Amino acid sequence: MKKLILIFILIIAVNTYSKVGVGLGVGSDTEVLIGVEDLNIGVGLGDDVSLRLDKHFTVPDTPHFYWGLGGKVSEDDDHRAGLRGIAGLNFFPEREVELYAQIVPTLYLIEDTHSDIEYSLGIRYWLD
Repeated sequence: MKKLILIFILIIAVNTYSKVGVGLGVGSDTEVLIGVEDLNIGVGLGDDVSLRLDKHFTVPDTPHFYWGLGGKVSEDDDHRAGLRGIAGLNFFPEREVELYAQIVPTLYLIEDTHSDIEYSLGIRYWLD
């Protein structure tokens, strides 16, 4: 299962002609990140592997703030799948390097239905 998830992500990244970013995030999950334009894919590498897909939107006149919507699936017995909302800040110290912080309210719907506030800090390198 883990290998299939990683292969799926790599296929998406390689087959796109869009801007692609790769990175690492830490927080509620430690994850490998792949960004394809405004889509973000994360593979959680903790005790329970997780996969998330988020769509980010920028806020006009506030270039460092973004929000988004997405979903997450996990091998965790209590948190199988959920819907996510994202609010984040990003900063580009160099043209290709992105630093970010985000808060992610998540509503888990499968197995144990409840909400959770997740967070992430990370770095991503954007390839041209």
